[in-house]
Amino acid sequence: MMHDVRLGKDHLTNWIRPNILRELESYFRDNDGFKHLLLTNVANRALLRSSSYTGGSVTFIKTKTRLSKSLDREAKLAETFKYTHTLKENKKRFAYERSAAHYEEYQQSLETATQQSQPLGGANKAGSDTSIVDPDRI
Repeated sequence: MMHDVRLGKDHLTNWIRPNILRELESYFRDNDGFKHLLLTNVANRALLRSSSYTGGSVTFIKTKTRLSKSLDREAKLAETFKYTHTLKENKKRFAYERSAAHYEEYQQSLETATQQSQPLGGANKAGSDTSIVDPDRI
């Protein structure tokens, strides 16, 4: 609606009192802060990768369920994270460096936890408990 006001399309703004409409128009025309936001938003919309999130409005758990069905097994949270944070056209490439760094950090934490849970010497001694690392809990 405000886009129409900015463009001077009065057929959608007939419910706004004329004096308020003039104030809005002068604000959109003269305010430097608004002009900066306007130009930033126009530039962001023009970017090819302006919106890279591939999960839509579906919850993370629902995405995990759908991914599990397509894999014919239970999907791990890390797989679901990777699925929702990679590009649609190239599933090997993350949408953002921050997502890739977070995924790598998680994988390293998982590897460290798995190594620490292994019994020393490679053999399980009688009477010792082995811990199992659940990757969905790390």
